[in-house]
Amino acid sequence: MKKIVSLVLCLAMVLALGTVAFAATAGFESGKAYVLDANKKVAEDASATDVTFKAADAAHNKIAHYVIAGDTYVVVDKADYANYAVRSGNSWLYLAAADVEYIAEGELVGKTVKKDDATCKTFYQKNAENVKGRDVASYVDDDETYYVVVKAGEPSEEGYLLIGGKMYGILGEAKNAPHAWQYIFAEDKVTVTGRTCPDCGKTQKAVSYNDWLLLAANKRNKDVENGYFEIGAAPAKDGKTEGVTSAKTFDAGVAMYAGLALMSVAGSAVVIGKKKEF
Repeated sequence: MKKIVSLVLCLAMVLALGTVAFAATAGFESGKAYVLDANKKVAEDASATDVTFKAADAAHNKIAHYVIAGDTYVVVDKADYANYAVRSGNSWLYLAAADVEYIAEGELVGKTVKKDDATCKTFYQKNAENVKGRDVASYVDDDETYYVVVKAGEPSEEGYLLIGGKMYGILGEAKNAPHAWQYIFAEDKVTVTGRTCPDCGKTQKAVSYNDWLLLAANKRNKDVENGYFEIGAAPAKDGKTEGVTSAKTFDAGVAMYAGLALMSVAGSAVVIGKKKEF
């Protein structure tokens, strides 16, 4: 336990200062490493320890690193934050303990904003209120795209992403901000036919509550489901929220799902009837 704590503290100190190179420096592969003394110098009587270089292994999501006594290390820029030094030609390379395994390769897609100021083109951090200016990255796992708040070189219990050759610690889940919906009215200026988001241009058709239930019950076609919304309440007028009148025209797609639902109910009734007869 003490060993793990010391590694975490060392990693936190190194990464928080942004000094980890996160790539093995050329010129040294395997050989001997020397413990640094309190002054971060190689002690004159320091005994050599075996050190082995491990190349990047994309199949197992690991960056290039060094192994000393079973623990993983990466090259750092300054001796101040290192645990060991290794000879590379006429100079020294400094190594610090670090996590070298990442969840997936990702890409930076934006930054967080305050939740109250969010629009559908921005992200906010789900597990931290009013945190803005942090990097948001996306990555794909099992064909599903995830969005997370990250920081380069940040120690993380939630794991790491490899982005542009650097390790980014995951700080939490990034949440897409809601759309700034605006209603679309028919010529009578009362009947709502749909809604649109001026920030991203997304448009949805308005349907009644019963029609929405039919659409929401069918998860096989998300594009169809996302193209509609259930009528709730109209924008406030004179400080009052008014009920919404939906368009009377019945969409063909909704009719199709209604038919399927009725067929499903009818089929269930036949099966139940046969069970009773039996």
